[in-house]
Parts: sequence; C-alpha cells; structure tokens
Amino acid sequence: MALLALLLLAGCSPQVQPLVFGEPVWQDGETSAYRVTNVEGRVVGEATVSLHAGGEHAGGDAWTLRRAVQDVAVYEEVVVEFRSQGYTPVYTDLVRRDGAGSQRVEATIDRAQVNIALTNRLGNTVYERVSAPSDIRDERTLLTLVRTLPLAPGYAVRLNSFLPVVGQTERVTVVVDKAETITVPAGTFAAWKV
Repeated sequence: MALLALLLLAGCSPQVQPLVFGEPVWQDGETSAYRVTNVEGRVVGEATVSLHAGGEHAGGDAWTLRRAVQDVAVYEEVVVEFRSQGYTPVYTDLVRRDGAGSQRVEATIDRAQVNIALTNRLGNTVYERVSAPSDIRDERTLLTLVRTLPLAPGYAVRLNSFLPVVGQTERVTVVVDKAETITVPAGTFAAWKV
C-alpha cells in the first residue's frame, strides 16, 4: 500500500523544464519600495529594490540590482551586477552597518571562479576563492529573474543559486503553483503563486 502511495505521489510532481530566460520585463530605473513589518504588523523599517542598465564591472551589457534594507538597528545594502545575456553575476557587494560597525562581502565572478573579500568590523579582510558552476545566479536576484521565465500552471525549472556571503551554491527548484489576483496600494493585478 505504501509503495502505491509513493508511486502516485511521484506522478504528481511537476515536470522540470529546461531553463530558458526571456527578455527583461523591467525598465532602467525601476524601483520598488516596501515597508518591513514585525509579527504584530508594526512598521519597523523599509526596503527598496532598484534596477539600472549597465554596471561598473560588467560594462554596458549588464544590469545592476541595488537592494537597501533599513530597520531599527541595521542598514544593509547589496549591489549585484549581472550580464544581460543569461543573467549570470559578475560582481556583488554587500555592506551591513549597525551600532558595532560595518561589515562587507565583495565578490567578483568569472564564470566558474568566485573571488570573495570578507571585511569584518575591525577592518580586517580575508580573501577566499571558491569554484562554482558557470551557470550560477546570485540568490538576491532570483525574485527579479523569475519574472523573465515562461510562467504557467505546473511550470517548474531548476537553477543554481549562489550566495557570496557563504560561498556556496544551492540547487533551487522554482514551481508555479497557481494563478492568483493580488491587491496592493498600486491596484489589483494578475499574478502567479510561485
């Protein structure tokens, strides 16, 4: 009986599709602003995410994502430059400031090599080189990149997600659950539950 249940469940998982990104659906200068709330629903900070064409490290054929999060005690800013073709990262910079000082994680990515510089609150920097698959995407860009996928009910795709602060790659599966309608201060929109 248990074997039958496993066979039935195995047939329910979505068929993973080849990873094919579409054209960017964002525009140069696009900015989103969010309120950060605690479990009681009180606003405790704010976050902004912006996208800009080009980049200092990747040249003109790239995009730069900038995310800033400010709460009561911590300010964190992340900059990720990624190629226009394939959306693979070229450069990332994370700076986190709090009452004790600032920390920084800077990474340059050259296909399968990632060079990471970690600077602690005392100003000491440690350098590390790690190998990663050549098709990694920076974890902080995933929500943006999902917008370029051919989303549809039952759609599923796998990709390699990399986070320089830990120097590790994870295999991530994106699955579309269903279509939804959401209402936000800007209006009502059709959306996918992913």
